[in-house]
Amino acid sequence: MPPALAPPALLVRNLAFTYPASSWTLRVPELTLAPREQLLMQATSGAGKSTLLSLIAGLLEPAEGSIEVQGTRIHALRGAARDRFRGRTLGMVFQTHHLISGLSALENVLAAPLMASLPVSAARAHELLSQLGIVRVSAKIDDLSVGQQQRVAIARALVCNPALVLADEPTASLDPANAQAAMDLLQQSCQAAGAALLCVSHDPAMAHRFARVEPLAADAAAQPLAGATP
Repeated sequence: MPPALAPPALLVRNLAFTYPASSWTLRVPELTLAPREQLLMQATSGAGKSTLLSLIAGLLEPAEGSIEVQGTRIHALRGAARDRFRGRTLGMVFQTHHLISGLSALENVLAAPLMASLPVSAARAHELLSQLGIVRVSAKIDDLSVGQQQRVAIARALVCNPALVLADEPTASLDPANAQAAMDLLQQSCQAAGAALLCVSHDPAMAHRFARVEPLAADAAAQPLAGATP
C-alpha cells in the first residue's frame, strides 16, 4: 500500500465569525495550507486578519464552519486539551511580541514547552537563539532591542517544533532594515523546522517574499450581516 498522505497543516472550511453586537461577519469559505508551505494573506487594517489567526489558534469560537490543524479540529477540543494542542502544534508571532517581562531571552523561549506540557530542551532553545543571532541568552528581555525581542519571539514560536506558525504583522514595530532581517529569519527558520507559515499583513512590500499571496478578499473579509446597516 502507498504511504498515507500527510494531512494539510491548515484546512479551513465555511468559516464565519461575528463579534457580539457587531454589524459585520468574517467569512472564509476555504483555506488550505500544505505542510511546509508559506502563504501571505493581505488585507487592510480592520479587515479581520488578526481575528482569522485567533480563530485558527482556537482563541475565538467560530459561529459556523471548521478549522483543522494537522488533521485535528481545534474547536472540538476543550479546555486544557485545546491549550496543550495549541502549544504543541502552533507557533505564534505577534505584532507586539508578548514576551514575559523580567525573564531572560532563554527563559522566555523555555516557557513555551512548559506551558505546552512538553519536555523542556534547553539545548533546542539555545540552538534556535544562536541561529537567530541572540548571544546574550541570559539578558533580561527588557534589556534587548526591539529587533532582538522579535528574534526571541521567533525562537519561542519554533521551539516546540510546530506544524504551523501564525504571524500577525510580524514587522509592524520594526524599521525597514530590521523588518527585512526578521522576515528572512522567520521564513528560513520555518523552512528549516518543516513548519508551514501563515503570515497576515497590510504591507504591500511583503508580497515579493512569498510564492503564494492571497487577499482576504470580498468573500473572505469583514462583510455586513444580512439586514444590518453597513
